[in-house]
Amino acid sequence: MYEVFRYDWDEELRLLLALLVATGMRLEEAVELTWDRFNDTEYQGIRYVSLLSTRFEEVNVKTQSSVRYVIIHQDLELPQVLETGRLFSFRHGEAGQRINPVLETLLNNPRKRVHSFRQTFKLMYRGEGVDEQFY
Repeated sequence: MYEVFRYDWDEELRLLLALLVATGMRLEEAVELTWDRFNDTEYQGIRYVSLLSTRFEEVNVKTQSSVRYVIIHQDLELPQVLETGRLFSFRHGEAGQRINPVLETLLNNPRKRVHSFRQTFKLMYRGEGVDEQFY
């Protein structure tokens, strides 16, 4: 991880990577986030994004068990919170195309992809005894 975050990522990619590492979200779940799904007022001191569809927005998730609230650690610095619009400007597939070649080079391993962050996150949670329904 140190090697990955020492790299000179642009600000948006660095934020995306930090969000993936800190939440275990899938890449496309994070890339498609909108500010409409962000909440920092319902529970004092707890920030989260909703991956639940509403009557206003259909959320694209891989599986039914992926429908969840994703807590965002208080130390993760987000850009200025807006009322609407997307958190990231990437087109579908673009973020992975920009991140994966850098990871392959940095880690000297062609199998390391951005999705590896999710796998590491899940293994760490399982090791701590966290129920799988929470990630």
